[in-house]
Amino acid sequence: MTRLAAGAAIHFQGAAFVVLGFDGSGQIQLRGEDGTERVMDPGDLAGDPTFGFEGLDARALSPLQAFWDKLKPEVQASALEHEEHMREVLTGYRLGQPDSRFPSEPRPPYDQTSQQQRIEAKAAELGVTSRQVFRWLRDYRAASHHPAALIDRNTTRVTGRLGRAELPISEAILRVAKRRQDDTDITFVMLRDLVQRELDALGQGDVTLPSQPTFIKLIQRYAPELTHSAKRRRSDASRGKARPFGKIVCVRPGQYVLIDITPFDLTARSEVDGRQIRLRMIVAMDLYSRAIVAARLIEVEPRGVDITTLILDVVHPVRAHPSWPPLPEDARLPYLGIPEGVMLAAHDMPEGEPLLNLPPVLPEAIVVDNGMVFLSRDLRDLCLRLGTDILLARPGTGSDKAHVERLFLHIRQSLAERLEGYVGPHVLARGHQVQARHFPWELQFELTQWVARYYNHRPHDGLCHPRSPKIKLTPMEMFAFGVSHAGHLTVPLGREAYYLALRTELRVITDTGVRIDGAQYDSDVLNPFRGQESPYLELGRRWPFKVDARDPTVIHFQHPQTLAWHEIPERDADWRARPFQAELADQVKVVLQERAGAEDDPLANIRREMDDAYAERVARSLKLATRTAKQALTGRQKQEIARREAAEAQHQAMTGKARAQKGTTRKTQAPPVPSVPEETDDGGRYEVVGDEF
Repeated sequence: MTRLAAGAAIHFQGAAFVVLGFDGSGQIQLRGEDGTERVMDPGDLAGDPTFGFEGLDARALSPLQAFWDKLKPEVQASALEHEEHMREVLTGYRLGQPDSRFPSEPRPPYDQTSQQQRIEAKAAELGVTSRQVFRWLRDYRAASHHPAALIDRNTTRVTGRLGRAELPISEAILRVAKRRQDDTDITFVMLRDLVQRELDALGQGDVTLPSQPTFIKLIQRYAPELTHSAKRRRSDASRGKARPFGKIVCVRPGQYVLIDITPFDLTARSEVDGRQIRLRMIVAMDLYSRAIVAARLIEVEPRGVDITTLILDVVHPVRAHPSWPPLPEDARLPYLGIPEGVMLAAHDMPEGEPLLNLPPVLPEAIVVDNGMVFLSRDLRDLCLRLGTDILLARPGTGSDKAHVERLFLHIRQSLAERLEGYVGPHVLARGHQVQARHFPWELQFELTQWVARYYNHRPHDGLCHPRSPKIKLTPMEMFAFGVSHAGHLTVPLGREAYYLALRTELRVITDTGVRIDGAQYDSDVLNPFRGQESPYLELGRRWPFKVDARDPTVIHFQHPQTLAWHEIPERDADWRARPFQAELADQVKVVLQERAGAEDDPLANIRREMDDAYAERVARSLKLATRTAKQALTGRQKQEIARREAAEAQHQAMTGKARAQKGTTRKTQAPPVPSVPEETDDGGRYEVVGDEF
């Protein structure tokens, strides 16, 4: 270890200096090459990452040394056993010094002998050559006496399996993947031929491709998109190659409102002619609070007027439709700092009108795709009047509206699957002869109730304080906080030992970085390793990261080739610069206190209550439909059914059991129920039922 004393030659911030000494206040005095002198604090000098002694730059930590604590116990035990042998060669003692547990040390072959004699004695003891013991000793010294240097490389490797051949093969695979980005899917056999041709074109025809299983693993490591469908390859390509992804930061409700359209995965019955129809769903989401501020179902292909109607739903409070069943109190809009009477008067609505829990907001900008309905003059004129900007997503890039795209999946899984008439997301998932059960207005009621009573009260993974990422807020809690404030309308130490003291976490590097302790970290340093297998054989696709619990805004990553350390910042590391972050932290504490007093999960009870009420309404509707069908039977059919039921009841009273069916092929069938005539004038013989929703 070199001392920082007078006469020491150092380098600092790209310049060379000589230490002159220390003054009376403890400051260090330096002289540069040009003769200028400089005085600075020793801690600032030693802590600067550019500081070092001339000719004595610290050796970079090897991957096995840096992540020693994540190796398998049997691998560590073998290395520690070898370390005892190396200590005995160096000092004569297995622990490096005398110890009462080994009273016979030093043993005769290692007492008062030269180092070469101890090496030969240890080689004879272990049954290896003296050259092998010398290599162990050399590696042990180079690693600053760390046992990671003595790990058996046959069980733990940090290099590729194919050696030098892996580099040209990987280059050929990447070239083939780039050319086939928009092509049709092909088999691995054809891919192998294309890679071989690419090797020939690169002048690497002498490189032999590995076996087919190993070749497939190389494809999955360097170009996993070749294993995906053509549609997914196009979708991934539309996201671009630049990483990390950018992020829109919202600081108030209404700053950005995302709007999109998707097919609703249920079949409905038309109110006009009773035929089965498919619906389209239009949803508007406030990006700041993730609250659904408007949701509509339409029967036809959306038009510009449908979007403008949705914008009005966003701006104005939502009222319950007169045909809907009464909604409970938890479906009403909570107090947002503005009296409900003032809000009703501002929107010219009757006093006392119940408002649903879809908060109104005046959007500053709406984010839409390039569909014709979003480019209509009606929408542009309305947004001009409201002072709302229209932001167009890039064509074919669904990730520009990722929040609302993910919302569609949640609506399908949490709502659509629970309703009658669910047809699934595609034809292959559809059941046999799925029948429509509801009118569109009934499904609109179910959707609005789900938003008002469940979704806007459900904790959202994207709503949290950056310093407490595991505590999730609900959209309405976040919206109320934003309204109350906005109104309605990172330097590492330069010592390698620092990284050895940090906690190691293993994570898969995805397109969005890595998530550790509920926080998301990402940097362009991770670009070559996204979705790739780790070079550490026992870790699979997981990569090691170093975490400093004192500074959770960054994690540390060691490049496997250069062995250089890089800081990976947290995506929300700039939270301090955003407005009202301290108040948001206080809000998190208040929410925690309120939830601690709740004995049961209110959302689970609401979901159960909604499901029970829905099942009761369906059963009642079916019962009325069956009663109507019986009333449509002829007199002879009614007599036949009555005679059969009376005979069955008499037989059961005499024998105590139901009459068994005679024969195995003949079955008693009820007379066919006549279909309801399609004429409008039925002579008053039929009664319209089934709309008691």
